[in-house]
Amino acid sequence: MLARPWCRCALFTLVWATSAILARAAFADSPPVFVTMWGSLGSGQGQLDHPEFVVLAPDGLLYLADQHNNRVVVYTRNGQQVSEFPVLGPGNPDEPPHPTGIAYNAATGLLYVSEHHTHRISAFTLSGTYLYSFGEGVLYPVEVECDPSGFIYVASSGNDLVMKFAPDGSLLGSWTVEGAPYGLLLSPGGTIYVTGFYNAQVRKYTTGGQLLQAWGSSGTGDGQFQQPEGMWADAHGNLYVVDAGNNRVQKFAPDGAFLTKWGSMGSGPGQFYGLSDVIGDGDDNIYVVEWSNHRMQKFTNSGVTPALARSWGSLKSQYLRAGPQGR
Repeated sequence: MLARPWCRCALFTLVWATSAILARAAFADSPPVFVTMWGSLGSGQGQLDHPEFVVLAPDGLLYLADQHNNRVVVYTRNGQQVSEFPVLGPGNPDEPPHPTGIAYNAATGLLYVSEHHTHRISAFTLSGTYLYSFGEGVLYPVEVECDPSGFIYVASSGNDLVMKFAPDGSLLGSWTVEGAPYGLLLSPGGTIYVTGFYNAQVRKYTTGGQLLQAWGSSGTGDGQFQQPEGMWADAHGNLYVVDAGNNRVQKFAPDGAFLTKWGSMGSGPGQFYGLSDVIGDGDDNIYVVEWSNHRMQKFTNSGVTPALARSWGSLKSQYLRAGPQGR
């Protein structure tokens, strides 16, 4: 006897719904694959001393804030050092600036570097020429982000503020983010994500400071954090978050649903120790900065098949064959 049309429709509706659920569980895609790494403790060519945040500029190069060496180091995407330039701060040798955050501003064509210990933001050309500094009210700044209009956002961790500046450095406004705001990420949709270093959360705001969403708690489980820091979003809006205290990177869907994670404490390939930032390029590559291992690692998503794509065919056939009671 043929199945009634409404039964077949209901069955395929259930299959579709199951696929949506699996897109959260089985589509917890595989972690990226290790490619290479570079850096070791020191101040010489190819060495780093507690690197922090990194940005990929339009010239295709990676600009890395090398904190304790008080410089920005420039690399190709394969880890070859191209150049470096100093971040001198106000010039007091007893008060090194410790550059931390770094961002490229497409509207001005400049790099903006946060000076954590001298409480200001400095502007440089891509070739490393210092231009000017600003930072009214900034206290221990960490990450810096720039929007398409040229406005500059600063995570001012010492006074729990996200601060907004005009390209000329004039202060436009601020809002409170408890728990020491650390990492910033502007999304194409015009919202801004902020990590709270001490409250173990990711928070999503409008660029005017209205809270839209928050997730995370202190712990070691999926979706939990210990000292979250840098972030990056891929072309699908998935969010990669550095979970520094747990020595891993976690990946989330745009709505905050956990997808996957990778990393464990150590110094081998794919292992992390005190990581600080994550960024990607347009070629499925992901770069992770390690503050305590004094290095960068490169991973690739190219050729990595999501678990759903690998398993859905067999899961679908089993579901259609056995039905929901047969699981």
